[in-house]
Amino acid sequence: MIVVPGESPNMPPTMPTPSKNAPCPCGSGVKYKKCCLPKDQTAAPPALPIGARLLRRDGESFVVSEGVTERMLDGPTRHFKEERRGRGPAQQMVDFAQPLIDAAGDDEAALNRAMTMGMVCWNLALCRDEGSREGLLTTAAGALPDDEQVRSDFREIASTMIARHRSMFPELHRAR
Repeated sequence: MIVVPGESPNMPPTMPTPSKNAPCPCGSGVKYKKCCLPKDQTAAPPALPIGARLLRRDGESFVVSEGVTERMLDGPTRHFKEERRGRGPAQQMVDFAQPLIDAAGDDEAALNRAMTMGMVCWNLALCRDEGSREGLLTTAAGALPDDEQVRSDFREIASTMIARHRSMFPELHRAR
């Protein structure tokens, strides 16, 4: 299990840091930067949960449980870097679904269907077991109108989007 510092169930919740120019939360009436900021910056970090350790990877710090290796942090490290660049999960989903969005044009209902299809394909791509993926594809196709061409088109789009996901997010498809 990977836990971001301060978000472990065994650690007390962290208070948001006030702005440097905001009044100090201690109630002194002085700006935070002139009052408690220096003390807060030198305070000891919170204790780690029992059995946890701190790993650093590419400038990121992670509180991790036993058995987590540095290699397992490739995906989370990329996730947090992308998120800081404004490329968080929602933007990644939009980037992934972009061909479907483009095909939908300006029709709002078609855009909603494109995003739904994108999410379905994202989840299908993450399914590691081919038999389970095929079962999910069959179930999803069964929810479509009883038209063989529509179901065939669905499977073709799903196959293309699964391949797209593998090329866009290779770290999610490496063997564990």
